[in-house]
Amino acid sequence: MQICWSFANLEAAKIKNLGLESAAVYLKYMGDDQIAYAGLLAGYVAENAGDGGYIDFCYAKGKINTFTAKQNDSGGLVGGINRGTIANSYADVTIDARSRDNYSYAGGLVGLSNRAAVINNYAFGSISGAGNGARVTIGGIAGLNAGWLSIIMPM
Repeated sequence: MQICWSFANLEAAKIKNLGLESAAVYLKYMGDDQIAYAGLLAGYVAENAGDGGYIDFCYAKGKINTFTAKQNDSGGLVGGINRGTIANSYADVTIDARSRDNYSYAGGLVGLSNRAAVINNYAFGSISGAGNGARVTIGGIAGLNAGWLSIIMPM
């Protein structure tokens, strides 16, 4: 696994009131591992013993350019999140996510979301991706949602 980040792997971490300006992630990972995660704030956010990671009132502005041999998960704020929460945050990002042999998931806020709560967030910028005959999914908020995703926006 390759993780590219400001914070590599956040397990049950609470990040609040953090902003990144003019951030850049350039990742070329040709290893045979399954997944490469890239995000301006964190590569991967995960729960630990039932305590999910939490990102609140954070933002990131910049660009991400990734090329991987296998699965590529790239997001403006985080590359992947598992059972955590992203709230009151945003990303202003340009993403180019490419995979030579496998899937490419690119999202303005998160590349791959797995059973995460996404509450009162937004993202803008430009997102592109490519894969070699495999699934390529691009989304304004999430590139791919696995499991369930709660997107809650105020009225």
